[in-house]
Amino acid sequence: MKLFQLLLFISLLTSCEEEQKCKYNINPIFTSTTSNITNHSFDHKGTKATEKATFPNGVRLELFQTICNDSQQEYHFFISGDFKDKTDEFWVNQAAEQFFNMARSAKEVEGVSAFGVLIQNDPKVFPLGEQVGIQDGIFVKIDKLVGIEESQVIVKISQAAK
Repeated sequence: MKLFQLLLFISLLTSCEEEQKCKYNINPIFTSTTSNITNHSFDHKGTKATEKATFPNGVRLELFQTICNDSQQEYHFFISGDFKDKTDEFWVNQAAEQFFNMARSAKEVEGVSAFGVLIQNDPKVFPLGEQVGIQDGIFVKIDKLVGIEESQVIVKISQAAK
């Protein structure tokens, strides 16, 4: 009986350690040879990754990705300055501008400008802190984290597997 319990325990332990079968793989957005991007790093473990980069205008990006069958990308754009008195409209416009800036900075990610266009065309659709469905199964949430000398524009894009 004890042998059976031991085998059951080992079986459960190893099944928990097996890699999850994912529909999508996680990859960096930028590469080490991306021009105009500095301080690039990409750390990946399982279905989660963190990518960091600095753009020519000094804006830093920290991108947190979770990708398997569903996907989620959370962009943290760090902008220098005192923005404590800015309106929600300012932050939504900043979200659009950061995607335009990202697209201008690296040819391989020019497609992200589509998110900038989407946000810029109808900013009132994106109230801060609220998740908004933009297409079947795709959601966008814009938020902010305001500091004294530096603030973050946070954009979370998630897609549920179909």
